[in-house]
Amino acid sequence: MFTELESKILEIAQKHFNEKISKDELEIIEKHGWGHENWFQNELLIALNRAGLDTKTLSKKGKDADLVIETEGKNIGIELRTTVKGRTPRLIKALSQHKNAEIYLFLTQISQTAKTIENLNNKLSQNYHYKIAELKHPDWMLVLVKKKKE
Repeated sequence: MFTELESKILEIAQKHFNEKISKDELEIIEKHGWGHENWFQNELLIALNRAGLDTKTLSKKGKDADLVIETEGKNIGIELRTTVKGRTPRLIKALSQHKNAEIYLFLTQISQTAKTIENLNNKLSQNYHYKIAELKHPDWMLVLVKKKKE
C-alpha cells in the first residue's frame, strides 16, 4: 500500500496544515474556488524541508508532478491539487492528467456527507490506494493517493 516515506509525507502535511495554516487562509481558498496549487506547493515544500526531506520543484516535468522528493537515491514525484465544496471530479482528473506521478496529495474541502465520501471512495477504490487525514478546520482534509500495482 503506502511506503513509510509516503505515510510520513501525509503526517508532515497534516501537522503543518493543522498547526501553521489559519482558518482565514482556508476561507480565502474557499472564496476563490480552485486553483491554489502554488500556495499548497509552497506550504508543503516548507513543511517537508523543515522535516528534513530534500524536496524540490526542479526536474518535476520528468516526474509529471508538482514536487520531487529526493531520498535514498530515489526521486518521488508528488502531484498536488486543491478543491473546495466537494468538487471531487477535479481531484479525479489529476489522476489521469498526471499518470507518471508516484503519489498524489489533495487538499480539499469536502462535505462529510455520506454521499460525497461515497463518491470519492467509488472513484478511487478500484484502481488506487488512498488515505484520508482530517484537518482541524471543519470539512477540510488531505487525501494521499497512489496507484495500485497491476
